[in-house]
Amino acid sequence: MALGAMPASAQLDGNSDEVRVGAYTLPPVLTMANGRPVTDARGWRERRAELVRLFEQSIYGVAPAPLRQQRYVIDEQGAAFGGLAVRRQVTILLDGRRDGPQMRVLLYLPAHMTGRVPVFVGPNFHGNQAVAADPAIAITPNWVTPPPASAKAAPPCSRAGSTRRNGRSRRS
Repeated sequence: MALGAMPASAQLDGNSDEVRVGAYTLPPVLTMANGRPVTDARGWRERRAELVRLFEQSIYGVAPAPLRQQRYVIDEQGAAFGGLAVRRQVTILLDGRRDGPQMRVLLYLPAHMTGRVPVFVGPNFHGNQAVAADPAIAITPNWVTPPPASAKAAPPCSRAGSTRRNGRSRRS
């Protein structure tokens, strides 16, 4: 099957039990698919493109092109982690309207850096408030999946509340 031909499948909640993970060796990040080592910036750009295609094929699927009406609204920005970071909460208005479809993004950026910095993206089905105990993180107004401990007792999806804060910040 051609690379990217098979869509990625989403899981409502991933496996957090290391014992259930099968034997697997990650491919070397700095080795191209053809075995050639990455030794310079040009090689890294090629390897990065390969890795993005692997993520599209195996994990997230292909991201759609941004909509023309899409807007970004910074809802909150403030100091975090004792002044080491800036917490930025952004709402992406997919059709440009506050009452339309939207995504909420939580960013922690280095406080004393200027210009572009690398970031990690961690999409989840639990809301941004579930990734850290920071009380300044807005609780998502969207429906979320229940935490694993209450999965059997809770409905498949429900509204998040303050009890969901920091619930997914580490593996259990």
